[in-house]
Amino acid sequence: MLHPLRMMLRARSREERLVAVLHEVVEKGYLTLAELEDEGLLARSYGELDCLTRREESHEAYLERVLTDPLATRVKLLDIGDELEFEEDRERIAYLERARQRIREAVGEGA
Repeated sequence: MLHPLRMMLRARSREERLVAVLHEVVEKGYLTLAELEDEGLLARSYGELDCLTRREESHEAYLERVLTDPLATRVKLLDIGDELEFEEDRERIAYLERARQRIREAVGEGA
C-alpha cells in the first residue's frame, strides 16, 4: 500500500496526486470507477482514471490508450518509476523499462 503514497508524494499537482492514488484503488479492485463516480470522487478525473485502468488488451494497446491523456501519461511514468525502484524480477524490470522508454519517446523526452 506504500506504492500509491510514494507516487502521491512525487506528483507535481493536486490532480496528479488524486489520479495516482485513485488509480491504485481501482487497479487493485478496492473500488470500481462507477463506485468512485457514485461517491462524487471523479468530478474531473474520470477520463484519466479510465485511461489508466487495465483491460483485457495487449500491453501496447494499453500504453497507446494511456498516451491519449497527458495527465494519465504523467501518472503512468510515476507508477513505472516507483515500481522500478523496488522490483527485483529481471523480466519485470525489462518490461517496465521498455514501457517507460516507449512513453518517453512518445512525449518527446528521448532516451
